[in-house]
Amino acid sequence: MGRPDGAKIWARVLSELAQVPVVVEWERPAWRVRWQDGPTPQVLMDRAAALGGFRVAAALPFDQLRFARSDSRLAVALGWLTRGCVTGHGPEFGGRRGSFLRRDRLPRAAFR
Repeated sequence: MGRPDGAKIWARVLSELAQVPVVVEWERPAWRVRWQDGPTPQVLMDRAAALGGFRVAAALPFDQLRFARSDSRLAVALGWLTRGCVTGHGPEFGGRRGSFLRRDRLPRAAFR
């Protein structure tokens, strides 16, 4: 079994653990583990480290994996609404368009 086979095994196992699709691919200089809108990188790293002890995908050891999570637009928007503030997140929220309504904490641009 080679490293590409190990990457497929890691992708399958981590997808099950994260309950979202996980991709494991070679991106110089390391193997990248990517997923969107799932557990935090630390949670998935801890789970992968525990499985690495059982020699899951032995051809591609855990210590050669680099983890990177991305957020969908929906997750970012929900995070902004949950926190009630989007200051400093992108040019569309700076300057005069970044003024907020105190009542519901939504950007004024949302009502245009």
